[in-house]
Amino acid sequence: MKNYEVMFVLDTRPAKKDWEALEKDLHAAFQKHGATVVRSARWGEKKMTFEIRRQKKGIYYLAYIQAPIDAIPPLRREFQLHDAVLRTLILAVEQIPATIHFYSEIDGDRPFGGDYAPRSEGGAPPAGPGPEAAREMEGVDLMGTEAKGDLDAEGGTGR
Repeated sequence: MKNYEVMFVLDTRPAKKDWEALEKDLHAAFQKHGATVVRSARWGEKKMTFEIRRQKKGIYYLAYIQAPIDAIPPLRREFQLHDAVLRTLILAVEQIPATIHFYSEIDGDRPFGGDYAPRSEGGAPPAGPGPEAAREMEGVDLMGTEAKGDLDAEGGTGR
């Protein structure tokens, strides 16, 4: 059994009508194919970048499962055919986290899908490589070839 992270974007209409039934249906699909749901959480309704099946918003749902490798293709197919599932992403993970963090817990009210680079104390993103890195790279042959001769005034080698 391997660990997997499964992210769903769900249609808001059936999810708002009866969330418990929809969640139970998703969990039943996992069990049908021999997977065990270890942890799951509803991330809430978010506006999507582009419409999927004429829907501008979707409900994001994250599940961590343990499943045999051969269960993943039939699971993908089942979720593709499920009326309430707009999109599914299944990724293999090394281990299942102890808790599920929501984006608002990570970085305040940043919009979903934002840049989660670590921030310095002042709130600015970390600085990129400075002049020291450029000096370290001087003379390094990045293309795997040696330059023959000096560059002429136009930047060529004069060959």
